[in-house]
Amino acid sequence: FDTIHFTLAKKTDATQLEFIKKIEGFEYMRVEETRVLVRARSPQKLIGKLINGLENKNIKIYDLEIKRASLEDAFFKLIKGGSGSK
Repeated sequence: FDTIHFTLAKKTDATQLEFIKKIEGFEYMRVEETRVLVRARSPQKLIGKLINGLENKNIKIYDLEIKRASLEDAFFKLIKGGSGSK
């Protein structure tokens, strides 16, 4: 899965970001202070709705970046979830 990383202009109550979980393609979200990571199946489809939702809630962001999952990421995820870790 690819990830969308963005930085909020100020710390925001995580409940204001709950709308992201309802967007088609959403997989996972992590909020740390002003940094937000969203994992998605198709970030290109999710990003427009994400930006519109943030604007509707008057939540301003400084930057936004889409990071594509690499082969190395997939390898480490496979190893981490592999045998012996149950």
